[in-house]
Amino acid sequence: MSRSNAWLLSLVLLVGLGAAGLIAWDSRTTDRTAPGSPAMPPATAAAEYLGSARCIECHAEAGKAWQGSQHALAMQVASEATVLGRFDGRTLVHGPSRSRVFRRDGQFRVETQGADGRLVDVEVSHTFGLEPLQQYLVTLPDGRKQALGLAWDSRPAAAGGQRWFHLFPDGGTQPGHPLHWAGIDQNWNYQCADCHSTGLRKGYDAAGDRFATTWSEMTVACEACHGPGSVHAQWAAKPAAQRPLLPGLGLTAQLKERTGVSWQPDAASGTARRSAARGTRTEIEVCARCHARRGQVSDAHRAGDALLDAFRPALLEPGLYHVDGQQRDEVYDFASFLQSRMHAAGVTCADCHDPHSGKLRAAGNAVCARCHEPGRFDTAVHHHHSAGGAGAQCAACHMPTATYMGVDPRHDHSLRIPRPDRSVALGTPNACTQCHRDRTAPWAAAAVRQWFAHPKPGYQGFAEAFHAAEMDAPGAAAGLLALVADPAQSAIARASAVARMGERLSPTPLSSSLSPLAAALDDADDLLRLAAVQALAGLEPSVRAHHLGPRLTDVRRVVRIEAARALAGPSERLLSTADQAAFGRAWAEFLAAAAFNADRPEAHARLADAHAARGDADAATAGYRQALRRDPSFVPAWVNLAGQLEQAGHAGEALQLLRDGQARNPRSAELQHALGLALIRSGDRKQALGWLAAAARGAADNVRFAYVLAVATHDSGEPAAALKLLRAAHQRRPYDRDVLLALVSYEREAGDLHSAARAADALRDIEPQNPAYVRLAAQLAEALQAKPPKAKARQGAH
Repeated sequence: MSRSNAWLLSLVLLVGLGAAGLIAWDSRTTDRTAPGSPAMPPATAAAEYLGSARCIECHAEAGKAWQGSQHALAMQVASEATVLGRFDGRTLVHGPSRSRVFRRDGQFRVETQGADGRLVDVEVSHTFGLEPLQQYLVTLPDGRKQALGLAWDSRPAAAGGQRWFHLFPDGGTQPGHPLHWAGIDQNWNYQCADCHSTGLRKGYDAAGDRFATTWSEMTVACEACHGPGSVHAQWAAKPAAQRPLLPGLGLTAQLKERTGVSWQPDAASGTARRSAARGTRTEIEVCARCHARRGQVSDAHRAGDALLDAFRPALLEPGLYHVDGQQRDEVYDFASFLQSRMHAAGVTCADCHDPHSGKLRAAGNAVCARCHEPGRFDTAVHHHHSAGGAGAQCAACHMPTATYMGVDPRHDHSLRIPRPDRSVALGTPNACTQCHRDRTAPWAAAAVRQWFAHPKPGYQGFAEAFHAAEMDAPGAAAGLLALVADPAQSAIARASAVARMGERLSPTPLSSSLSPLAAALDDADDLLRLAAVQALAGLEPSVRAHHLGPRLTDVRRVVRIEAARALAGPSERLLSTADQAAFGRAWAEFLAAAAFNADRPEAHARLADAHAARGDADAATAGYRQALRRDPSFVPAWVNLAGQLEQAGHAGEALQLLRDGQARNPRSAELQHALGLALIRSGDRKQALGWLAAAARGAADNVRFAYVLAVATHDSGEPAAALKLLRAAHQRRPYDRDVLLALVSYEREAGDLHSAARAADALRDIEPQNPAYVRLAAQLAEALQAKPPKAKARQGAH
C-alpha cells in the first residue's frame, strides 16, 4: 500500500477537501492551462463506466499490452493464482509482534495482534501489488480493508527476495500505532483505494463510522485513464457516417498532447525538439492522479477532469524534497517531473512509457536515444564511464534512485545534471556518491571539474534560495521573491517559493514582498494560484479580503476551498456583496470537503480551525473532539482543543487534557511543549521546565522549543543556564531572530557587551531594512565605545 504514511504526512497533504456535485457550476474542462475553460459537453458529463472487457472488444492490441501489467494486477482477490507469499505455517517475529502465516480450508490466513493487542486470526481477502513486493488486505465487518504490515518480497532469491519482511518495523508492530495493520494509516479505503481501482467511491458513513466502498473495476483498468466509456461505446456502435463530432470521441480524457506531433533532430544540441509546443497537460494530469503525492478532495473525479478539482498535489516541500528538488520522502513522480527540463521542453509521460503495458518504450539507454543523439551522449566522452557498465546508463546519473517500502528503488523524475558541488555546499545527495559509496562529495565535485571545464548548472536553479530559506539566512526573502518573479523557473518551483514566502510574511507586509505574491493569484498555473492563496491567508483581514475575494470564483475547486478557508472569520465580513455570495458557495464546498474526508482526523481539525476563526467556539470544540475520536494519536487536535478550552476560561480542563494527550502519546515533543507552556501559565514553573526540557530533547532540530526553554530557564533565575541553551541553539540555527534577540538581551544583562553587539550586528545583517534591528546594533556599538577599557595588569603582579 504505497500511500501508507504517518498521520503527520497525511496532515501535510490533506487540505480543503471537497465533494463534487453540490455546487451549481461544473469545473471540468477540456483545457488544462487557462482559468475559465469551457465545460465538458452534457453527453460526456453523463458517461458511465462499462468495464475493460467492453473496451478490449475493439481495442484488442492495447488490451493485450495492458493484461499482465502492474496496472491490471494492482489488486486481486486472494487465490492460489494471485498470492505470491508463502503461507506455510511459519511464525514471523518483528519486535514485540509475532505473526503466523498459514492456510486453512483454502484460505490464506494470518494470526497476529489485533488493534487491542490480543491475538486475532484474520483471512487475507485481496492481494495488493505485484513487484517488487506484494501486500495483503484484510476485510473487516465494518467495510474497512486494512493492509497487513507484513509484505512478501517478490524479487528473486538471488536479489534478496522470496522472503517475508515488515514494512514498518519501528512503529507498525505496536497495536494502537497509526501504522499498525489495524491502525488508521493502514486503511485501504482512504490511503490506497482510489489509485488501485477504477471508478472508486469511498462510501464512508460518518454516523456509523463504516465504509461501503464500491468500484467499477477492482484494478487499474482502461477507464481509469480514459474516463467512463459509455458515450464512446455508443458513438462507436453507430455507422461511421452517422457518428457525431464529439470531443475525445466521447471520452472524458482527451489525450491529444502527442497527436500529430513529432520530435525533430537538432544538430546543434544533439537533442530533438518538439515539432509543436504542448498546449495542454491532460495526459500528465491523468497520470498525476496517482503518480503524485497529493491529498484528495473528491472521488467524483474522472480521467480528464482538472487535477485541482479533486486533488491537492504537494509542492517541493521540506521533508518531502531536498532543497534542490531531489526526492526525499515517498513522493512518486509528478512534482519531480514538473521541475525538469524535459517537462519544459514538452515531454509527456507517454513519450517514454507505454501507457498500456507500463513498460519503457525502449530498454536502457535506448529510450533516451529516441531524443538524445547517442553518438554525442552515449559515449565515454560524455559519461566518463566504461561502455556498457552501470555508470554508463543515462538513468544512473540523471535519474538516481531512492528506495521506498524497503525493497522498491524508484527513479527521480526531475531528470537532473549531477551536482556534487551542491552536495558540498548544501548537503544535498548526488548520483556520483550514490554509486561510489566509498568516496566523498568533494571527490566527486573535483572529478566533474576535471571532466568539464565549464560544467552546466542544470535546469533546477532554486537550490540556493530554498536552502537560504530553510536556514532563514540573510537574503532569503529576496532570493525567494526573485524565484517567484522569474518566468524561466518551472511553475512548481515558483509555487514552492511562494509557499516559503508565506511562512515569513507579516500580517502587514511591505509592498515589495506582497506584490509578487498577489500577482501569482492571477497566474495561469493552478499550483501557483493555490500556493498564493495559502501564502496570503495570514494577512490583515481587510487586505486578505481585497486580495483573496476574487479567488472564491476560481476555476479550480481546491483554490476556491482554500480561499474560503482563508477568508473565514473577520475577512468574510469585509467582502463585497458579490464576493460574499461567492464565499457562501465556496464555504459550502469547504463543508462538503470536510464531510468527504470525515474518516480522517485532519478533516475534523481543519473544520474546527475554521469554526474557531468564525467565532463558533462550540463547533470548534466539537470538531477537535471528533478528530481525537477518529485518531487519538493526532497531536494537533489535542493541542488546539486545549487552546480552545483555555480561551473559553477552562484552564484546568485544558491542562488535564494535555496531560491525557501526553500519556496517550508519550513521545510527542509537541504535546510536551504545550503541556510545559500550560504549566507556566498555571504557575507551576518547576514542572513546566521539566516538560519544556523534554520537548527540546525530543525535537532537537526545533529551535523554537530550545528558545522557549531558555527563556523559561532565565525567568526561573538561572541566567547562565539560559545563555548556554541559547548559544547551543544559535549554533544550530545561526539566523534565528528570536534566539539572536534573546542573546542580545541576556548577554548584555550578563555584562558581555561584545557578545551582545555581535548578536545585534547579526540581526542587522539579516534584515538591514528593519529599523529596529539597525537601531539596536547602533545602540550596542555606542555602548561599547562608551565602556572604559580594562586596566592593564601591572608587570610582575602575581
